[in-house]
Formats: sequence, C-alpha cells, structure tokens
Amino acid sequence: MKQWQKFKTLLSKHKLLSGLGTGVIVFILTLIFNPPTSEKERSQVAEGGNITNVTGGNNVQIHQEITNNYNFTEEQVYEIRKKRIDQVLLEKENTVKELQEINTKLQSGAIKDNLLITLLKEKATRLEKENYRINNELKELKNTTATYEQAIQLKQEIEKTLLTLQSNQPKAKIAQVLKELRNNPDTRKAEKDLDEIVESGTKELAPAAYESGRLAENRVDYRKAMKAFTKAVILDENNPDYLLKAAQMAEKVGDFDQAQQWFETLIKLTQHDTNSLDYANAQGGLAGVFYEQGKYDKAEPFYKRSLAITEKALGENHPDVATTLNNLANLYRTQGEYAKAEPLYKRDLAITEKALGENHPSVATTLNNLALLYKKQGEYAKAEPLYNRALAITEKALGENHPDVATTLNNLAGLYEEQGEYAKAEPLYNRALA
Repeated sequence: MKQWQKFKTLLSKHKLLSGLGTGVIVFILTLIFNPPTSEKERSQVAEGGNITNVTGGNNVQIHQEITNNYNFTEEQVYEIRKKRIDQVLLEKENTVKELQEINTKLQSGAIKDNLLITLLKEKATRLEKENYRINNELKELKNTTATYEQAIQLKQEIEKTLLTLQSNQPKAKIAQVLKELRNNPDTRKAEKDLDEIVESGTKELAPAAYESGRLAENRVDYRKAMKAFTKAVILDENNPDYLLKAAQMAEKVGDFDQAQQWFETLIKLTQHDTNSLDYANAQGGLAGVFYEQGKYDKAEPFYKRSLAITEKALGENHPDVATTLNNLANLYRTQGEYAKAEPLYKRDLAITEKALGENHPSVATTLNNLALLYKKQGEYAKAEPLYNRALAITEKALGENHPDVATTLNNLAGLYEEQGEYAKAEPLYNRALA
C-alpha cells in the first residue's frame, strides 16, 4: 500500500516523531489505514427472497439486486431502501466525524512533519470525496423511496375500492386482483383483471375502471390510463372524480377536444356549488386546455375564476392557490404582459416558500419561471441569481443527474449565451447534455 510505504519512510525519521507521543501516532495510523465504508468489500446478496441481506452496497447495486429478483413487492423494496438510508446516514456520520478529527489535528499545528501532513491531507481528500458520494446516494435513495411510498399508497386505496365491490361481484375474481396487487410489483396483470371485471358494463363497476386507470397512470402508460378513465366516465358519467381524471388525461395525451368536452361537462355537473373545489378544478382545467392551444383570451377568465374560488375555499396562502397564480402568470408571460405576470410569480414564490420550505422543488420551478420573465425583458442581472438558486435547490433536492437539473442548467446557459458569455454557457450546456 502506497500510504504504508510513505509511513515507513516517515518512521525512519524517528527523531522528528519523538515529540508527538504514542497516542498521536496511533491516532494517525488509524486515520490513514482505516478505509471508509465505500472501500470495504460488500458481498451480501439476495437469496431466496430474503430481504434482510440486500441492505449492503450502493444504490445502483441495490437496484440491480432488486430488479434481478421479481419476487419483491413494493413494500419489500421500500423496507430495503429504508434500511439502506439508515446505513448511509451512519456512514455519513462516521465520515464527517473522521474528517473533522483530521482537520482539527491539521489546524492545531501540533503536527510539524510535512510528509505526515501530506498523508493526512490525502486522507481528508478521500473522505471529502466519500462524503460527496454518500450525499448523492442519500438524495437518490430518498427520491426513489418516495416513489415507492406513492405506489404503496395507491395500491392501498385501490384495495379499499375493490373490497367495496365484493358484495356485488364474484369474490374469486376480486380476490385474484387483490393478490396480484399485493404480491406482484408489475401491476399490468392486476389492470387486466380489473378490465375483465369492468366488461360486464354495470355502473357499480366504474370504480374498478377508475382504479385500473390510476395503475396505468402510475406506470406512465397514459394511453391505457385514458382508455380506463373513459370507461369509468361511460359507466358513471355523473362522478366528478372520474370526469376530472379523464379530462386531465385527455389533455396529457394531446386530445384537447375531448379534454375540453369533459371539463365543460364537469363545470355543468358542479355549477350547483360555484364555491366548491370541484368547480374550481373544472375552471382551471378548461383554462389549461385553452392555454395549450394558444387560446389565451379564452383561458384568462377561467384561470381568474379558479383562483378566486380556490382562495375563498382554502385561504390565500394555500399551495393550490400558488399553483393557480403560477398558471395565470405563465399565461401573461406568454402574451408578453410582463407587468401583470411579475407580481403573480412573486406572490406564488412567497406562498410556496412559506408552505413547503425554501428548498422545495416547487420553489425552484417558480424561480425558473420568474427568471425566464426577467430574461425575456433583458433584465439579466435579475435573472441570473434566480437561476443559480433554482439550480442549487434542484441539485440538493433531486440529485445532480435529475432531468430538472438539466433543464435549469440549460436555462442558465441560455442566459449567458444571450449576453455573449460563451465561456460560461458552454460547460453548462455540456453538463446538461451529459
């Protein structure tokens, strides 16, 4: 080992070490030759579906082990990742503590030998790199764990819906779907069974169609989700939840005519209570469809009505109010009405920071939008710090390789390019494309 050879050379200069004392020498040896956790071999693997042995290794290794064994459910994967988070937090604690001890020794001035100082600095550098790796792994683990939490919650909600259907439907078929949901991480079989149940075409089965759509949406299979939500609306055309989901999905897949029709139907269905959130959602949804088609004059009054209702129902500082403010501000920005857009973005930012925290990804979204507004007006000095802050938040919250980070990098690079600062823009573009 290179470090050992260096230390043997150092020991040969025993006169220089004589003043340090045995305790200091032992301390230094421990720091230099005790490798960080990531350098130790981790050989635990999953055997026979036993999840207790899959907590070692980095996030990529864990993911490979999980995907190579399809017997794991979301619940089991969730437990694996929670255990790994605990392990990584302990690694971080130990790494930071060790790094602090080295820095304290170096800063104290007690160590005079240059070679020994060099060895400790090398160790500190390795620990800093290890801490950087740990932080990235923690971000990725927390993000993916949140995804599994959402999947588990969705399945639990669907199970409750299915249990309410058992009294009117073949129990064996319902039981089969429940089994698939609980034991198979691939939900397509459960979706197929739900679709078969729905085929009888009775109104009572609309919930099964709706839940099949939610499963497909969770898999990002929007075409399949659209088909299922459409079936739910056909079976129960007076359910506002089904209409809202179907309309939102139609907008996602670009079927604006169908989306408009369903949002208009939802408005008629909910207009008996013009102060309800269902009515506000219908207004905002229809505004979004008009916005996507460039029908800005039609979109504005619907956004305004949605905003007024949401403020009254939830209070002026609710995150849903911030969302509607952002949508209306985007509309004004797109039309070049910057003076109208700016105060809305600022109010959106203030609400979001207070409700969700200053480092929430939604804050970064608003910062990006406000920065773009300033960029459009040539106010580059105002835009730059907003982009930089959005970038810092997104990297910290989502990890350096998240697509939202690439988007912000691209935005910031574009800002520099417009100002002719190509030396600043190029590395950002390169990183965004990496």
